Amino acid sequence: MTEAELFEFDAQIATLGIKRNRALRIAARRIAGFVEVDPVELDTLKDATRQLGGIAKNVNQIAKAANRTRDPDYRAFMEERAALGRELVRVEGRLQTILDLAARRSDGLERLSRESET
Repeated sequence: MTEAELFEFDAQIATLGIKRNRALRIAARRIAGFVEVDPVELDTLKDATRQLGGIAKNVNQIAKAANRTRDPDYRAFMEERAALGRELVRVEGRLQTILDLAARRSDGLERLSRESET
């Protein structure tokens, strides 16, 4: 790194409140392709997974009741189905964020490879 690049790097990480060695470790892990999910994103995904499990259980219970009584509560079923759809959209969005990060890391590694060849 040039002095100017190092100065700018230090200025950027100072706004994040992290030390240079931590920032360099993060950069090295990302270049290597390690998937690092933001803790907030991870908590959101865990919560969504729990909720999806609960919704799936409820949908199964409705299906069992429908098979047993031949008179399911379709309104409750439709509410559960709508809730499941909302959770799936939320999970898909969070997963796309993770996938986008992975794509940027791959792009960064490719750029580094090209730069090293010149």
